[in-house]
Amino acid sequence: MSSPASKRVLAAVMIQERELLLPKHPMRARIDRMLGRLVSVGVAEAHELELKVEMAANGLY
Repeated sequence: MSSPASKRVLAAVMIQERELLLPKHPMRARIDRMLGRLVSVGVAEAHELELKVEMAANGLY
């Protein structure tokens, strides 16, 4: 289900908008719901991003 384009988009988000990963970001609840939905339909990159979001929440990323 994943494509090189989706990988590039997720990588760009991670680099350009790092604060989106932080727990205090006002859109975090929405981001978490979206990631959960993408993971549930099998988007591999969404699971990878979900793990990075969790790491950022724990101060590890």
